[in-house]
Amino acid sequence: MEAVQAVQAQAVIVLPNNKNIVLAAQQAAKLADRPVYVVPTTSMPQGIAALMAFNFSSDVETNVQNMMRALEHVISGEVTRAVRATHLDGIRVHEGDIIGLVDGHLVAAGSDDLTVLQAMLARVDSSQHELCTLYYGADVTRDQAESLVQALREKFPALEFESSPRGTALLPLHHLRGVNERSMLTGRAKHVRTPREPPSTEDNSMSRIAVVTDSTADLSPEECEQQGIFVVPMNIHIDGRVYRDGVDIRPEEFAQIAREAREKPYTTPPTVQQFIEVYRRASEVADEIISIHISRKLSPVIERAEQASLQMMGRCHVHPVDSRLTTAGLGLLAKAAVEAARRGDSVEEIVRTLRGLINHIYVVFFVETLDFLEKSGRINRSQAILGTMLNIKPILMVEEGEIEPLEKVRTRERAIEKLAEFVAEFGYIEQIIVLHNQCDPGEIETLIGLIRDERPQVPIHTQHYRAALAAHIGVDAVGIVVSEGMVENPWDWA
Repeated sequence: MEAVQAVQAQAVIVLPNNKNIVLAAQQAAKLADRPVYVVPTTSMPQGIAALMAFNFSSDVETNVQNMMRALEHVISGEVTRAVRATHLDGIRVHEGDIIGLVDGHLVAAGSDDLTVLQAMLARVDSSQHELCTLYYGADVTRDQAESLVQALREKFPALEFESSPRGTALLPLHHLRGVNERSMLTGRAKHVRTPREPPSTEDNSMSRIAVVTDSTADLSPEECEQQGIFVVPMNIHIDGRVYRDGVDIRPEEFAQIAREAREKPYTTPPTVQQFIEVYRRASEVADEIISIHISRKLSPVIERAEQASLQMMGRCHVHPVDSRLTTAGLGLLAKAAVEAARRGDSVEEIVRTLRGLINHIYVVFFVETLDFLEKSGRINRSQAILGTMLNIKPILMVEEGEIEPLEKVRTRERAIEKLAEFVAEFGYIEQIIVLHNQCDPGEIETLIGLIRDERPQVPIHTQHYRAALAAHIGVDAVGIVVSEGMVENPWDWA
């Protein structure tokens, strides 16, 4: 509290850097005379990663959110000397041994620093990481640190290594090192799900994880109940009345209501309070929440989620994720998060899986009328008039989080053929979802038949898109979602 009061600032961000201090910091924040945000760093590497995410040009809420995200990508390790003999986690430790801990868990013991460091790094999947920083204290010389780094480079060539002195020994450790995970920005990494043992039912320390998404994921109530997914509904405005998507209005009701409306419907994102209400319900059954939502380039839903997550600090840790997708593509990610949580993956592993899976899901659709796209601001009035005069059926794709035009056709029959041709361009496909609302069932049968001609073994599902999407593309659109999954592509095998 004294440190907070000594700072001449309107708001304060606290980095505890020790799990035993986090709770005290959060309690002090409640008593402070100004806004205090606690970013729950539990190690020096996490604190440094959080500081690197700080941007002086951003507001405090944005900075806190970015710093929280930075923690998800850091693994911390510690090397110190054992003061007594013990046997822990299957590792026998003798008094005086050098021991290695990864995120607080004992993983190695030995007689020298290098052997222990190599054993620690062997427990980390180096293919999923980019940078390893070796922090060393006053009892380690620069030459010794550089010698360790050089040996580690030879042992783990896929990682980039650097060393950094910490000056005096701030902690009773010889070394502090952090592995910084970074997502690939270009190209496609191969993702292989490695088998893992099911979580022990006797492990009460395992975090319970809930999954939250928004109604643009187009998940049915039955799916949400079965999967345990919490949904924050979009708000749909029709002639001055506000409907909660999937709560006050069902997909089959939207068409009739929209036809009778004086004005074209439009949507707004859930309020921060709506998010908080759902987060509170989810926090009753979970310690952590993964909140994955429609692309921020299509709707500010994720921004509301981020704002609400800050207000949940101290009660439940919420991890907002921008899917860069919408409709059933977003739904697939939500279900993948549930599957990973049930498998026993940590929040960090789940978020990493989702970010990899995003690059392997494709959403393509065509619309019958341009009126809804004009109303939602996707095209201007002139484009809508010209497109209607020419009877254009634009084929659109969600790419990098935005809706981009792929092609223009003049008939629905040709549009259906184009969707099937899009599928035919893929190598390996895990599953396909055909999206529709109020179109002719014969069209869906035709599309499925064309796809099966090319891919007879690929599972094909059909799904109704909900009112939130219908308000933007109308009820006569047809689309497909193609998922390549996260397994190795057998088409790439030599």
